[in-house]
Amino acid sequence: MKKQMITFIMMLVMSISLCSTAFAADSKTKEYQNIKLEAQKFMNDHSSNCLLEDPIELYNLEDKVVALFFKSTQNGYIIININNLTVPEFSTTQNNQFITDKNKKYYYNGPLSYMEKASGTIIDSKSGEKIGNLEHIKSKLKGNTIYGTENIPVVKSSTVKRATQDQIYGTVPNYSYNPTGICGSTASAMLTRYYDIYVDDRFVPSYLESSDGVALTKHLVPYIDGNEPGSYPSELRSGLNNYLYDQGVSKRVTLYYSSINQIISAVSNDTPFTLAIYSHPTYNNHWVLGYGYYDGSSDDYALVNDGWGSVDVWVHLYYAEYMVY
Repeated sequence: MKKQMITFIMMLVMSISLCSTAFAADSKTKEYQNIKLEAQKFMNDHSSNCLLEDPIELYNLEDKVVALFFKSTQNGYIIININNLTVPEFSTTQNNQFITDKNKKYYYNGPLSYMEKASGTIIDSKSGEKIGNLEHIKSKLKGNTIYGTENIPVVKSSTVKRATQDQIYGTVPNYSYNPTGICGSTASAMLTRYYDIYVDDRFVPSYLESSDGVALTKHLVPYIDGNEPGSYPSELRSGLNNYLYDQGVSKRVTLYYSSINQIISAVSNDTPFTLAIYSHPTYNNHWVLGYGYYDGSSDDYALVNDGWGSVDVWVHLYYAEYMVY
């Protein structure tokens, strides 16, 4: 009888344990489904009609799931923080080249910082370099842990800032002539042609007006890029002002550090802006033309023409450093 009682108790404990595990799994599935709905809404709000696949969990350096990665069934992806539903990364057009395998364990330390576990060690997903274990990584990064549990704020619904977005009046030209890395001239050509169309037709001489912007871009190269392709922010500002002076218009541009408040100020005045981005996963170091923004609860984006022929591209301001307008 005693033996039967012990067997019964063991079976009861096992049953409770299995039920508890099943309940936890169901709860997690429901939570992830709700997060997926939020991610889908975010993508749809940004002119994407894509459907999202099942999530890939992203771990922080405390070895806890901190975010979910969703790939679009077409093009694009989104990463969303499971604790406060902020979006540190997304694209409606570009696929993520590094988070691709649902069977791998990925670690995430903020935009462009992807790691994965392979053969018992952690490697950099981009370079394939072996980094070591979690403690070694945390020691190496020191104060640069973005997604450690201690850095995730507790967000209350009453204190969450309502996300807003807006863009300038009209349509910016779409130029992509950039054979040698003259992106500063390409972006400036789109900016000056916008003013020519919507403000004053003296901004661009009629003989430089064209649908592809090649003539105008070539004309701006000596002002902005000089003898060697590539322009620093101060060079773009001074070159663009010299061009505006030669055109006899009163408009002058100013160099600013990029920030969501500065971008909101430009957009609210229907002013396009050239934006310098650095170490971007797609564009590396590049000038683009901005004309809108998304001001989220913690993650902010500029809406840009990338100068490569793509419009309505969202660039996280993590990659942006300077702007000229």
